[in-house]
Amino acid sequence: MNKKNIIASTLLAILGVVPAAGESVTMYCNLISGSEPGIYSLPSEGGALTAVYPYSGLNSKQGGVFADGAYYSTLYLPGSYITQIYAVKTQHSADMSEWSYPVRINEKLAVTDVPSALAWNRMTGRIYGSFMSEDPDCWTFGTFSTDDGRASVISVLPCQLVGLAADDKGRMFGIGTDGMLRSVSVSGILTEIGATGVTPSPKYASGMAFDNASGVLYWAVTDKSLDTKLYTVDTADGHATPVYAFPDNTIMTALHIPDAPPPGGAPGDVVDLTVSPEGFSDNVRITFTLPSRTINGEEMLGAVKYKLLVDGTVISDSQGGPGASVSLDSSLGSGGHTVALVVSNAAGKGNVRTVDVWVGEDAPGAVSDLVINVEGTTVSMSWTPPASGMHGGNFDPQGLVYDVVREPDGEMVAGSLESACFSETFEMTGLAQYWYTITPRSGSLEGPSSQSRPVTVGDGMLPPYEQDFNQAESLAGIYFSVADANADGKSWTLYKSYYGDSGYARYDYSATVDADDWLFSCPFALDKGFSYALEFTLKCGAWGNGERLGVFFGSEPDPDSMVHVVCPYVDYEKGAVHTVSGDVKPELSGRYYVGIHLTSPADSYNVELDDLKLHGGVLTSVENMVDDAYGLRVLKGGVEVCCPDGSTRVLDPTGRTVEFVGPCSSPVWIPLPAGIYIICTGERTCKVAVK
Repeated sequence: MNKKNIIASTLLAILGVVPAAGESVTMYCNLISGSEPGIYSLPSEGGALTAVYPYSGLNSKQGGVFADGAYYSTLYLPGSYITQIYAVKTQHSADMSEWSYPVRINEKLAVTDVPSALAWNRMTGRIYGSFMSEDPDCWTFGTFSTDDGRASVISVLPCQLVGLAADDKGRMFGIGTDGMLRSVSVSGILTEIGATGVTPSPKYASGMAFDNASGVLYWAVTDKSLDTKLYTVDTADGHATPVYAFPDNTIMTALHIPDAPPPGGAPGDVVDLTVSPEGFSDNVRITFTLPSRTINGEEMLGAVKYKLLVDGTVISDSQGGPGASVSLDSSLGSGGHTVALVVSNAAGKGNVRTVDVWVGEDAPGAVSDLVINVEGTTVSMSWTPPASGMHGGNFDPQGLVYDVVREPDGEMVAGSLESACFSETFEMTGLAQYWYTITPRSGSLEGPSSQSRPVTVGDGMLPPYEQDFNQAESLAGIYFSVADANADGKSWTLYKSYYGDSGYARYDYSATVDADDWLFSCPFALDKGFSYALEFTLKCGAWGNGERLGVFFGSEPDPDSMVHVVCPYVDYEKGAVHTVSGDVKPELSGRYYVGIHLTSPADSYNVELDDLKLHGGVLTSVENMVDDAYGLRVLKGGVEVCCPDGSTRVLDPTGRTVEFVGPCSSPVWIPLPAGIYIICTGERTCKVAVK
């Protein structure tokens, strides 16, 4: 989309003489006040601002960065009840004329991901920045991820930076809240150059950018008095010279000056730059072929100059003939590096080529193909070992082991595991949801953790059971799930109150499509010979045509399994609160789900379901009283059970579960007070008298 909107107001009169900076250049900025927020262009010598992409979402005081065909910014919106932090990405064409709608990179960023200044360094291919920390008086230096908007800390800064810029040689400069210009290394070391004479406001990022054609550093800054001006900054002594002032309330938090494209006679692109580490040593071999043709595709004559830079530092400055092969060895030091190659000739510079490489021993990469399965109370997992290092480098596969942690309890269930599989069996009643993280290690180097999908373990919840839908996990699979049978995008969802302290399941109606939507309960462990009373409240909206709903149960949480009726379909009056009730009577002992099916006609408005209860079972039939049978012995003070093919449940005469024992191949003693009990063993139910 290309939006053009000329702002009527013009910039104020020029304050002083512009330093010798060559011809006027077109700048691009992120304007956040003075007009509609967005991306604007402006000439360096002053004049009208032109809106090239006005968009209210580009309104970040923390600023942003133009990098490799996109603009990135982070919005930090602290509020009374919630703090929102997310990064946005806005694509643009090479000539900055076409822009695409921004997308949110991540909506779960932390305070430590909030920048105060960002800059793209083309020689390393990374975005660097000054970032907040948990300590409000401490700031860090690190990199900004274009994938998820997160910051990776490199070092702690002595001050907050409000401006940061990198030139075409990879040199970086930053200005702090004290107004001091500093050189900034890729490792986060700041070296003072000199005072600018300007005291920036710490509340707003500054726009800083180099005009690489002239080497002039421009700085658009809001000072402590909230006056906003454009300056040029001398990178030799730090002195800032005013160019012109901006209109009142015109604040620019990012600045960009596009480079002119390489001239047609410059060398063409290098396509075979390779950096090969030698085992676990610090040595690498760098190879490439100098281009034999120009960018325009013409045969090139004369020498081709080249510079090799590692993390912005030149390691080789030489030349060769067109099409010549170059190979050199270098010791880079352990860790991650970016190798950049710049080629040029008498006509000018060609495009920069960069390669990332990990030197020395790398940590193992993440495992892949992680599979997890559940059978009853046994969880089993398998995965494929990593094939390369975490950073693409070499690692020692002979020393590869895994740490397996079970969540949400954070328990290490297997440490230094040598095999690429794991299983465990739980002794439990009811249901639980677990997931696992697998972390590969090789020696002292730890790779990234991989997380399994959550799995539900256990035979089922034991009645009595209540669900008030007040917890965020109420519709998270282990408890309740949904099925949009007509695939119209409308279904049951969890609705929370404004303060988040209460909730209910709500069906969001369709104005054009009849409802065909299921709300499934968690699985219940139910016994034959018992009846379980089910009830819940149903609130129908005051508009529409009323609601139609039926309740069923079956062995799986899907519509085809809902073959047993709890409540037949009933039409419920609109604008009223109803109590829906019925009985769940399983013919066999086992695991069952309750399914609530809404089939209201279109435009019947929203439905609210709350306070679902499944009461304890009431005995409806029992076999004759026995002393010793069906794998149990009735003794003084309790019973002894042995049921290798199923579980054993002991209930009192009201149907309340007293004890539960899983499958057992040897006798298990269950102490009980004297009295009458119902024993459910496998598929048999009988009554016993304990003395």
